[in-house]
Amino acid sequence: MNKIFLPITIILLTFFLSACQNGKKEGNDDEDEDELLTPAQALLEDEDDEEDRDEEIAEAEVLSEAEQLDRAEDAFAKRDYRTAVSLLLPLAQAGNPDAQYALGYALYEGLGTPQDRMQAYFWIQESARQGNTSALMALEIFEIDPNLPLDH
Repeated sequence: MNKIFLPITIILLTFFLSACQNGKKEGNDDEDEDELLTPAQALLEDEDDEEDRDEEIAEAEVLSEAEQLDRAEDAFAKRDYRTAVSLLLPLAQAGNPDAQYALGYALYEGLGTPQDRMQAYFWIQESARQGNTSALMALEIFEIDPNLPLDH
C-alpha cells in the first residue's frame, strides 16, 4: 500500500518545496504571525474565498482519496494553500499518511494556515508511524533542530 502512495508523496513534496521556496522569495501576505488560530479557524478567515472553498470541500467529499490528494496538489501548484489544507485535513484525520505529512508540512511552513510547529510535528509523526519516508526524514530534521526548513 505504501508503494502506491510513494509517487504521490514525491509529487506533493516537490510542489511543497517549490511553493515554499517561491513563498519565501515573494513573501506570504496570507500569513499573520500574531494571530493564534487553529488550522480550521484559519481556513474560514478569508470570507471572499469561503464560497469557493466550500464548493471544493463538497466536491471532495465524493472523491476518492487519490482524487482528493490530486486536488490538494493542484491547489498547492496554484499557491492556493488554504484550499489545499482544507482538502488535506479530512484525509489526515482519516489516517491517510500522505495527507498527514502534507498537512504537517503546510503547518510547519505556515502555508494556508498559521505556522504551528507543534501541530506540524503531530501530523508528521502520525504519518511517520505509518512508514511515510518523507515524514521519517522530516522527523530527523525536527530532532536536529525544529527551526530548520524541512527541505534542508
